[in-house]
Amino acid sequence: QNENADLRHRLQAAESKCDRALDEFENAQSAKRALETKFSEERRSLEEIASEAESAQSELRLKLKIVENKNSEKEAALANALERMVSLEGQVLCLQREIKDRESDFE
Repeated sequence: QNENADLRHRLQAAESKCDRALDEFENAQSAKRALETKFSEERRSLEEIASEAESAQSELRLKLKIVENKNSEKEAALANALERMVSLEGQVLCLQREIKDRESDFE
């Protein structure tokens, strides 16, 4: 009988250990699921941030191309204006010579 009581006591202690181990395992699984959920949420958040960054980068590239095109247009307009100015200066010089020539004809 003493032996049976000892065995029952040892069995209860073993069951208690098993229960604690099972509780610890379930707590660990719960913590793991919580971490997986948190990781998944953070991953989605980072993916959204990356997507927004890519969109912003594309938008900036487009704006840069627009600015570059406008600069090219302005450079072309400036080159045309400079060419026209040089041509007009040449015409003015020719007209000034012609005026001087005519003035000397009248003298």
